[in-house]
Amino acid sequence: MKGRLAALASLVCLATAAAQAQEAQRIDIAAQPLASAVLELGRKTGLQVVVDDRLIAGRQSIAVSGMMTPHEALSIMLGESGLQPALIDNDTLTMDRRAGAMTADGSIMLSTVVISAENPFGAVSGIVAHSSGTGTKTGANLRDVPQAVNVVTADQIKSQGARSVMSGLAYTPGVVGQYGDNDLRHDWLTGRGFRPDRYADGLRQNFDARGYAQSRAEPFGLERIEVLKGPASVLYGQATPGGIVNVVTKRPVDREVREVELSFGSYDRKQIGIDFGGRLDKDGDLLYRFVAMGRDGDSEYHHMSERKLYIAPSLTWRIDPSLTLTVFGEYQNIDSPGSGGAPSLSANGTLFPDPVRGYLPQSTFVGEPGFDHFESTSKQAGIRLEKQINPDWSINQMLRYSEVDVDTQRVQLYCLSLACGPTEAARYAWGFPETSKVWSYDAHLVGKLRSGVVEHDLLFGVDASREKSRFDETALSYVSMGWDVFDPAYVGSGITRPPVAMSIGQTRKQVGIYAQDQITWGKAVVSVGLRHDWADTITRTVTATSDRSVEQGDDKLTGPIGAVYHFDNGISPYVGYTTSFYPAGGTDRNGDVFPPPPPPTRSRSGCAMRPRTGRSWSPCRPSS
Repeated sequence: MKGRLAALASLVCLATAAAQAQEAQRIDIAAQPLASAVLELGRKTGLQVVVDDRLIAGRQSIAVSGMMTPHEALSIMLGESGLQPALIDNDTLTMDRRAGAMTADGSIMLSTVVISAENPFGAVSGIVAHSSGTGTKTGANLRDVPQAVNVVTADQIKSQGARSVMSGLAYTPGVVGQYGDNDLRHDWLTGRGFRPDRYADGLRQNFDARGYAQSRAEPFGLERIEVLKGPASVLYGQATPGGIVNVVTKRPVDREVREVELSFGSYDRKQIGIDFGGRLDKDGDLLYRFVAMGRDGDSEYHHMSERKLYIAPSLTWRIDPSLTLTVFGEYQNIDSPGSGGAPSLSANGTLFPDPVRGYLPQSTFVGEPGFDHFESTSKQAGIRLEKQINPDWSINQMLRYSEVDVDTQRVQLYCLSLACGPTEAARYAWGFPETSKVWSYDAHLVGKLRSGVVEHDLLFGVDASREKSRFDETALSYVSMGWDVFDPAYVGSGITRPPVAMSIGQTRKQVGIYAQDQITWGKAVVSVGLRHDWADTITRTVTATSDRSVEQGDDKLTGPIGAVYHFDNGISPYVGYTTSFYPAGGTDRNGDVFPPPPPPTRSRSGCAMRPRTGRSWSPCRPSS
């Protein structure tokens, strides 16, 4: 943002096409608070709107109805508010106070402040986001989505000093970090009590056989973190009822980006990051972005440290005014001596004090220096093709390949009794490497239809993913018996990784087709959708005594319906109902598939009964 912000505040509406700011169209907007009226103007005309609440707080709009340009509509809406619209250029409408320097002829010379439009699929200026690409895949205003969507912007990530997605979501309601923010390996999250599925730029990330081969998103490379709460199957397929977490990565933009970051922190933490981007040619047909970060530091635990390297280049080619191709890649390596994760400590000394020695120090390390180790290498590459068919319709396609290779070995504490004193504590060594390779694809058509005062934002799409993963788990090898956690005595050498005792190979495939309609009628917005999924899973479990393969096939029709109403006081309550699809893929420790929950049974009186317990869902009369 450039200009004399101290002299005036401004509101900027950026048109998605030059003609939209000048062509007459049917606009009907009732009298209401000016803030909500301007947002409604944005929705009806396709403009992206950024509102400065200080400028328009407490002001009422004038009703508009008829054929007019957005500029004319805004002029009528402002009435006697003391504000006036101005056409800066073919793409930009701005609203300023009728104040400024007096000219010789008595007119007022206004200063101009231009604010970049918010990209629902990219950068956000400031901490508050007004739109999202996660909630509907169409970039709808957050007020129009009948579901809870939380957006953590890059500016908020910086303000919080977040070093992980987990710490970036620390103030997001309903999202809990299972191990706080002291795990250097993964972001272990729960959303509304479920483990949320992970997405990056709208495509599924690695989800593997046992959950260790995850690609950990680097906050320095993100524009925003978005949490869609509740079932999200209509847009994303297999998803737990708790929702999904979608990260939006940095991509080329048509402006100069020059950022170098140096930071230092506790436990000798050192980090350097660079973010460069802009035009490669004079006309801006070629845009680039190069993001890189390196980090080195210790942790709050003895003998545990982290070395991390992150590189993410991308290139955008504007083939013609309506066709854009973006290619991108990412490489990340996390190397953590000490195994990267918080040690599993005994209840004695943590939950309650030891009768003699009190509580354990926070830095307690119960592993084995020189043996405990974690390393994760993730690579990905992809393309995105965007085609603007006409001002109302566009098609987007995205394909990404991602590969994660994780290796973990550690020595773990085991207590033979609750007291876990020096004679009851033991330690064992084990290892559990895992790899995951995923192809993800999504193509969707987005368009608008208008019929009188009713508008339809339509979405039709197909997505697919295929993952092949392998998980190995070694046998357990005891290395210490009678080990004193209050006075650690490390072995020092001679520990080797035990042989593999179990291998799990898994292939998951999913294909889905979906459709969604967001209907706007005055102050009401109704969203309906429908999706059909086909999912197949093949799991092979190999142990010393068995070699067993299990194939599962599932398909399901799901869909949501919801409505939002924008009251004049700025409150927008919503109601919604949606279903989710999440097949229980994989097997248990015996190689058997997980059975689906049994349906409720019926008593002879006709009321539903809980399986096994016999307690009714509703009051039941004795059968005659």
